[in-house]
Parts: sequence; structure tokens; C-alpha cells
Amino acid sequence: MAAEVGGVLLYLEHRYYGQSFPIDDPKPENMQYLTTQQALSDGIALIRYWNNKYNTNSKVMVFGCSYSGMLASFFRTQYPHLAVAAVSGSAPLTAKANFPEYDATVKRVLNNYGCQSMVSSSFDQVHGSDRDSLRKSFNICEDDFTMDDLMFALAGFVMDAVQANNPDAGYPAQKLCNAFKGDQDAYKAFVKYIRKEGNLDNECLQTNMIPDLVKKGSDRSWYFQKCTEYGYFKTDSVNIFSNIPKDLEYFKNICYKAFGDGVFPDTSWTNYYFGGIDVESSNILYTNGLEDPWANLGMHQNASSSLPVYLYTGAHCAPFHKPTTMDPDNLLIARNAIRQFVYDHLNN
Repeated sequence: MAAEVGGVLLYLEHRYYGQSFPIDDPKPENMQYLTTQQALSDGIALIRYWNNKYNTNSKVMVFGCSYSGMLASFFRTQYPHLAVAAVSGSAPLTAKANFPEYDATVKRVLNNYGCQSMVSSSFDQVHGSDRDSLRKSFNICEDDFTMDDLMFALAGFVMDAVQANNPDAGYPAQKLCNAFKGDQDAYKAFVKYIRKEGNLDNECLQTNMIPDLVKKGSDRSWYFQKCTEYGYFKTDSVNIFSNIPKDLEYFKNICYKAFGDGVFPDTSWTNYYFGGIDVESSNILYTNGLEDPWANLGMHQNASSSLPVYLYTGAHCAPFHKPTTMDPDNLLIARNAIRQFVYDHLNN
């Protein structure tokens, strides 16, 4: 699309991710510059660098989906003199520590496919099983695993299937539900599905996330942002995953262990500073999936004529994925709207 409008597509790697990690020791005090404000400032620096290097003052449009979609919306809102427009897909604009709506959407999608009760009963059986059988069934790495950690690790497979439930991925939530068909033993089918998705015949299942959160890498970086700015902690008050923690204490302990006592996000400040879904801007196009758990924190209706919202039948970031013959009509409409939006704002 960039070539079609005579443009150049620039990709900015986020600080503290990939190769853009400025320090070797990722202790908390060395991560103080991993903030949304600093990330947006990097966008300013890139635009100025490009304009100076090539002696140009071309129009700039910012794109993104998921977290980067959130940044695109924030960038256009805060720096309208630098970006003429933004496309913001599946953006969780609202910071929220306690986020049970995620699991509520998972429950609704699985219920639509007809396997929600079987998934829930499988988690009941996990909770009622002895440790030795669980270790054997799921090839668990740790001898001292906790039930809370195991439940969240297993729930992650189900959450990921729903979040990625798009045509180009072959509808993984439907595949999950299909795993229960023709098998009278739901728990046996669930174990088989988890072992296949996790390649657990060849690798063990790590249930404790702390080892990955205390070492340098994208896992630590993202959790730092969750623990200091956004929250997004997927509590399960809707009881789709039996007996996993339903409040924030589990996640507080993760933040404390990874980054120090008392580290927990002030989401009210984050929403005050960036506005959440109370967008005071213009020329931003939003898309959200009707089956995307993250859509609970994003835009659902037009805020104004210059802040349109396109909803589609699908999950996370589908308009940004490769088209397929299975794409529903409203997904095609969302893609075409993005294309027209780009032409309108870069060609005028």
C-alpha cells in the first residue's frame, strides 16, 4: 500500500525490545526509560531523523495493531503536527489492572463453538488430579510447580486460540473445540490438545514465568510495562478456568517478584494522561474484532466523523493479516476502509 501512494514504510523497533535494548543488566532501575512517553518520543526522533537526512517534509501516517495500535492512536493525539493521521487496530486504549472481560470473551467464543463446558470441566479435572499424574500428563518442567501457575499456563493455550481466531490462522478456537468431537472423554481430549499445541512430547511445560521475567528479554520488558503502566491482568471471575485465582493478588506477587515490592500500575494515571477511549483527536481510524478479547478495552463506535470505528467478525488484528477466501464481509469492509483512509490522507 505504501508503494501505491508513493510512500516509504518505516518500521521502528520499540526500545527495550529486540536489538534496541540499551542496557545489559535489566534490573528495575535500569528500565526506568521503558515508558509509553519515551516510546512516543522515539517516533518523533525517527521522523526528524528521516526528514533531516533526506531533506523532506513529507506527510506521515502512523500504523499499528494491538499495543502498537495504541501507540499510533496516542501519537496522533499528542503530536498532530507530526502525523496527519493514524490507523489503530485492536488497540487496548484503556489501562485496566483487573481485566476479567478478557476471559468473558473467551467463554462467549467457546460457547458459540460448542465446547465451553468441556473446557471448563477439563480444568475441573486438572484441579482434582494428583501432582504425579499432572506432571506426567502435561510433561511439567518443575518438580515444585504450583497449581496456580499450572492453571494459568494451561489457560494460556485456550486464551491464545481465541485471541488468534482469524481466517488466515485457520480458526484455532474452532480447532480447539473440534478436538473434543468424537471423544467421550473430554479431559483426555484436552490433554491431547495441550500436548500437541505445546509440543510436549519433545519439550516440557514451564509453568513458572518468573525465570523468564527476571532476565533480559521481551517477556521482562512487556511485563514491566504491565506492572508499571497498563495492568491487563486476566482474572477469571467468569469461572471458565476452574480454581485459578480470581483477584489481583497472584499478579501483584508476580510484579513484586520480578520488579520489587510495591511495583504495581497506577492505571488511573495512565488513563488520565493518555485519555483511554475518550479520544480527543481527529483522523484516526480504529478497527476491532467482535471476537477479540482485547476489544473490551478499545473503541466500539464512532467518536466523530473523523474518528471512525470498523468492527468485524474475527479476533485480534485480522485486517492487518493476509486476506483469505474465508474472510467475512465486514472484515473486507474494514480492510477497504483502511486503504481508502490512507489514500484520502496521503494523497490530498
